[in-house]
Amino acid sequence: MIAVKLARQMAGFGVPLTRVYDAGLLHDCGVSSSREHHNLLGELEWSGAQQHCDIGYALLKDFPPLANFAPIIRYHHTRWSLLQAGDMEAEQALLANLIYLADRVDVAAAPYYGDGSLFAQRETVLAQMEAHRDSVFAGVLLDALRSASEQTDFWTDLCETQAIEDFQQAMLAHDTEQNLTWSEFRQAAGIMSLIVDAKSPYTYRHSAGVARLSSYLGRLLGLGERHREMIEVAGLLHDIGKLGIPDEILESPKPLSDEQFGQMKHHSLTTHQILRRIGGIDQIADWAAYHHEKMNGQGYPFHLDASHLPLEARIISVADVYQALAQARPYRGPMAPEDILGTLRRLAQQGHLDSEIVETVAAHLPACHQAALREGESGPAAG
Repeated sequence: MIAVKLARQMAGFGVPLTRVYDAGLLHDCGVSSSREHHNLLGELEWSGAQQHCDIGYALLKDFPPLANFAPIIRYHHTRWSLLQAGDMEAEQALLANLIYLADRVDVAAAPYYGDGSLFAQRETVLAQMEAHRDSVFAGVLLDALRSASEQTDFWTDLCETQAIEDFQQAMLAHDTEQNLTWSEFRQAAGIMSLIVDAKSPYTYRHSAGVARLSSYLGRLLGLGERHREMIEVAGLLHDIGKLGIPDEILESPKPLSDEQFGQMKHHSLTTHQILRRIGGIDQIADWAAYHHEKMNGQGYPFHLDASHLPLEARIISVADVYQALAQARPYRGPMAPEDILGTLRRLAQQGHLDSEIVETVAAHLPACHQAALREGESGPAAG
């Protein structure tokens, strides 16, 4: 929102506002951890700032629908003086610096969001940015900031959730829906799974392992190639709702409190809510969101029983449990295949998992373990 409002003050900017908006949404895609995100809310410049920029660049540079944002993300914490000295296209350089300025204005303003004093403290925020004119930030951007700041709603909107939501809806109304090919959507799912799994070292490549094992089990159960690809994508996306779960809950070495477990359980519903907003993947959204449902109807978030659980969701449930047990967690090490199988069989007996799928795992245990946890992709579970 800040970036778009500044861009509106620059008559000769030439970058569509929807592109500015999208760049603002994407700029921190290299940050998954809530702990790491808190670290970004500090100094103007700090050691290690470039790491998340490089990660975001790597995620998008080979994905055609968003590749043109990759350079913006790569340089959104780069000083204006360095951008000018480099070979980056002038328009892209200015957009990258605009995102940098918007990012730091938000950080400088954040301490005043809760107490209603932001408008009174606006000169303090402006002075922090102005101190870096033509070194960290382009002078033309600071001029736009000064011009925008004269409007009261520039500051008050930052403190109001409803104003931000209204702004988002207004921007979406001016955007154009982009249709992806199936190949592109599979690639997008892979990118999203990397972002989700980067949230914690204990979930390194978890979604990829679930997707791989789910696809393999689908083949063993006689499903066709496109059907298996859809299950694979659901496996890649099944934990996207965990992006909203605090790191300390995901990495807790102790049993979770009732409140913490309630937060953890909510991720399945969040996954459903996110994926249902994407047109054309309703089945995939359901399969992904049902991975904590149980055959006896005592799972979550919808309490579906065996009569309402599709085969695809049952496959992903088994793959999710298997892969999680094969990786280390804060409270235990990785489990051996035979021990994992014992746990799966016990859960099937208790009415949690589909016993036929569990016995399919049993009949192909070494191959299933390899699919869930390929050598070299095990992360912390390896050691």
